[in-house]
Amino acid sequence: MSIDTKFIGKTWPAQSYDVCKEKIKEYAKAIKNPDPHYVDEEFAKKSKYGCIIAPPTFCVVFGAYLIEPIFFDNELKLNRRYRDHDGQD
Repeated sequence: MSIDTKFIGKTWPAQSYDVCKEKIKEYAKAIKNPDPHYVDEEFAKKSKYGCIIAPPTFCVVFGAYLIEPIFFDNELKLNRRYRDHDGQD
């Protein structure tokens, strides 16, 4: 799928996503990763990070929020066949 080059440099409003330790713990549990860096506050405090950290794959949680304005920007005329899963409306 090609996008018209006139859109090079186009920007969208800045987005933010607040992350808390509870959300990180829930995510670690959902992906079945019991690494104490993600779920054990006492362990995490003693680690080199000093607090609970998120698994590297946690970025998929907020990544959807960041990319959504681009996918739904009608000016870009993105082909829905490539944007959505097959058969999804």
